Amino acid sequence: MKEILSKIRLGEEEMWLTYMQKAFNAETILKILSIRERREDDGALSAIMKGYYFPVSEKLAGGVNRVCASVLRELQYDDREIEFYISNDQDINAISIYNHEEDEPHIVVLNAGLLGILDEEEIKFVVGHEVGHLIFEHSLFNKVIQFIYPQYDRLPPHLKGLYDLWSKLGEISADRVGLLAAKKIDPAITAMFRLSSGLNKDILSIDTKEFLGMVDGLLEQMSQEPSHVFHSHPANPLRVKAIDLFYHSEAWKSIHDEGEYVEDKALDKEIDSLLEIIRKKPMNPLQRAELDFCAAAGFILMAADEEVRAEEYDHLINILSGYLYWPKGYLDGIVEEKDKVKKVLK
Repeated sequence: MKEILSKIRLGEEEMWLTYMQKAFNAETILKILSIRERREDDGALSAIMKGYYFPVSEKLAGGVNRVCASVLRELQYDDREIEFYISNDQDINAISIYNHEEDEPHIVVLNAGLLGILDEEEIKFVVGHEVGHLIFEHSLFNKVIQFIYPQYDRLPPHLKGLYDLWSKLGEISADRVGLLAAKKIDPAITAMFRLSSGLNKDILSIDTKEFLGMVDGLLEQMSQEPSHVFHSHPANPLRVKAIDLFYHSEAWKSIHDEGEYVEDKALDKEIDSLLEIIRKKPMNPLQRAELDFCAAAGFILMAADEEVRAEEYDHLINILSGYLYWPKGYLDGIVEEKDKVKKVLK
């Protein structure tokens, strides 16, 4: 199962995480954080959680405990222990906390607001999703970001754009783990719907086939309106479409029928096309012209003294990131040929 979990992860998500870990020197930062936390007097994370949250166990919350245990069995999870807690928070949400202290458990917190509207099958999807974040070490890197930039808006624009994109891709990777835990697509889709609407099935029942039929139209509207790019989570229609494509793929069929992952290039191509919606790029000819002008003129100015310094290059990349999620590749593409920059400017 570990091999399957590593292979269902979005390759692009893992690629950007590796890039940012290197850019932020994450390994060193985590060592610093580990030393700091060992020196603090507040006690271990697990002890803090037990003091402020309701611990899930067979005796104290048997039903929730059985759901969480069944998810771990379904995923054949045998790594570090995970402790589950219930928060009295009425926000419809759940969080996972990766504990980088190897002798301490990871944490998953389920809010009361979440448990109040989901049935057991839907909770399986959510718990599986959070376990996916732990398996892929998403929240571990989030600790690095929060340590270096406690004020999120101060992230350099280039890295902020990549971090936002990676966060969305991480949700889709974790959704696939949630689907493995739930085993069926209906509870995965209804769980997403209830998370966004806040309504339980007694108030609003959901016809998943009807909702799936609406998704393509909603995605078309999203492609014309870029505002969703700036949200931390991918919009529900995109997540639903991504998980539907995965569920009806040859990759899923091989996992379900044979217990192994078979490479599915058709799925990869469909997902790559779908993800264009969340990759920042110029939305009209004027923005494209602005991007071209800023890149070409900026590079000509940098090279005026026949020396392009690293801080100049980084500054231009940060300017271009207002138009494009990966400006480095674009800029390198127009400066690699001697006369191409002047042609672009003209």
